[in-house]
Amino acid sequence: MGDLQALFDSGVSVNGSLREVHLFPTGDLSFLGDFLGHKGAKCRHPCMFCHVVGRPEMGSTELLAVCGSMQDVAAPPTSLRSTAELQVAAVSFADGPNDTLPIPVPAAEHRSIERCPVLDVEPRQIVPALLHLTLGITGHALRLGIEVVVFESGAAAGAEAARPVGVALLLSARVCPVPYQGGGFEGRDCHRIAQRSAAVCDALVGHLSAARLTTLRRAWAEWSKVISVLNRAEDVPVANARVLQTTVSRVASGLRATLPWMSVTPKLHSRVHHAPTFLLRFGSLGLYAEHAHEA
Repeated sequence: MGDLQALFDSGVSVNGSLREVHLFPTGDLSFLGDFLGHKGAKCRHPCMFCHVVGRPEMGSTELLAVCGSMQDVAAPPTSLRSTAELQVAAVSFADGPNDTLPIPVPAAEHRSIERCPVLDVEPRQIVPALLHLTLGITGHALRLGIEVVVFESGAAAGAEAARPVGVALLLSARVCPVPYQGGGFEGRDCHRIAQRSAAVCDALVGHLSAARLTTLRRAWAEWSKVISVLNRAEDVPVANARVLQTTVSRVASGLRATLPWMSVTPKLHSRVHHAPTFLLRFGSLGLYAEHAHEA
């Protein structure tokens, strides 16, 4: 925090001259939540970029009409977060988190910002964490294939189907889970899984219906096309950004239509709505991503 305050006080100097800059926070949802005073990914308003309600049962009819439901993946957000919202939260929670105040701020006012934000950054300049989007979406797609089998034939059939999928990942994609990141995969491995997704789907032949397997194949094929655009550390042509925007929306809507029990997570919501918006606004996602800075 001392380094951040020094940056704000002194500005950014290049060869002795002050430079005008934009602040682009990035990181996983937990990290951003800590900086923005957000309650977390499982609260009523789990998105850092908009006020969408996580699940319909979490909000009244009036609230859903204003904010929308995250599970309605085809509907764009109607109520975005703002710098002013964070500034109000900084004043409201200056003496402590909401649950410690003598008179707590109503949920309808704080929208899951329940602690004092560290920064009153412009939410549209928050970079969707590409590495974590990649990990989250790839892992979600793998789990979804097994969930379909469980839905159709039960838990024992799901466990049986998981074995050939694991073999396909090891032998065809040549990847294996790592002991960190929740037992998930490295970002590079996620690209390889997307490229070898046909082998993952082939492993499910005979374990689930042909119609749902076709839906999964289509979703994997579309994901493999856009994953490189998301992570490319260079300017992306507007035409490519528009293709990504329509593709991710079409894939998510198609999955929800065929697999109605599928839960739309904050990462999937961010990939469908906020990552393409950032890409169109600033011309790239990979240039602002944490792995590009580390490289």
